[in-house]
Formats: sequence, structure tokens, C-alpha cells
Amino acid sequence: MDDQDKPIDILEEFRQACRPVRIIRNKRLGHNDLDTRIKPQENPLPGIGKTQIEQIIVLAEQILNYVYQRFDNGELRFEKIHEGGADALLFWLREGREYGTQNIRASLEGRPNSKAHKVMRDSAH
Repeated sequence: MDDQDKPIDILEEFRQACRPVRIIRNKRLGHNDLDTRIKPQENPLPGIGKTQIEQIIVLAEQILNYVYQRFDNGELRFEKIHEGGADALLFWLREGREYGTQNIRASLEGRPNSKAHKVMRDSAH
């Protein structure tokens, strides 16, 4: 494989890896698929496992790094910050929402967000 073809091959592999996710998105969100709504057992949606998601993420990282290196001659680092299941995800989504809400309130009141300062101070140590 020629180095010039590598990003094209990675992009095609990424598209293929995302196909099951796209099918679910289209059936559940993007399109009004009557058969899926009426007879979900007869129209099963493809199951997507952790391994498939991790493959998609690795390919996305490769694509982003290729583009970044091409235009900025640098490399992006992708690291897992936290590992956990659905409960951990919901926790962090709630934390993010609360942080955003407090930040908006603080801005409207013309004061710094004390929780944001605490988080930044704690993470620095």
C-alpha cells in the first residue's frame, strides 16, 4: 500500500466499521421505519459490541491524526480518561450539565464559577 493511499484506506475501513451504527441510527432516529416500530422482533437491529466501538474510535483517531499532521505537523493524543459503564457515563453527563448550568448562572450574575475554580484547582494537584 502506497503512503498516499493509506488515509483513503483508513477512511473506507472507518466507513465499513460504522455501517452497523449507521443502520441503527437510521432505523431509530433518522428515518421513520414502520416495520421496525410495528414488528421489532421481526426486524432486529444489529448488535454492536464494545470491540466494534473501540475499533471505530481507533480508526477515527488515525484519521484525525493524519489530518492534523498534514496541516499542523503535529500529533493528537487520545487517552481513556475514565473507564466505566452506563452508570459512570450518566454520572459524568450529569456533572457536565451541572457545571454548564452553574457556569451560565455565574456569567449572568457577573461572578466566577466557584465549582469550576475548585475543579481546576483540584486537578492541578
